[in-house]
Amino acid sequence: DLFFSMSIVVTVKTHPRAHKEQITVHGPQALEIWVRQKPEQGAANEMVCALVAQHFNMPRKNVLLIRGGKTHHKVLKVIT
Repeated sequence: DLFFSMSIVVTVKTHPRAHKEQITVHGPQALEIWVRQKPEQGAANEMVCALVAQHFNMPRKNVLLIRGGKTHHKVLKVIT
């Protein structure tokens, strides 16, 4: 019994300290996300990952931050 999982790579431009949380889709694998959290101690990154998981209707554990932990431009891996 084999289990195969696939993944997609998503590029995200983030806006921490926003007044509201919002996702804008710029393509099938390109998102722009506004989060209320400050970019301190990974809080904004965690919320970005949670919103991406919600957007793709996946559990949070299926979204991994690959690149951009300290920048506004991030690369995430979504395991399907």
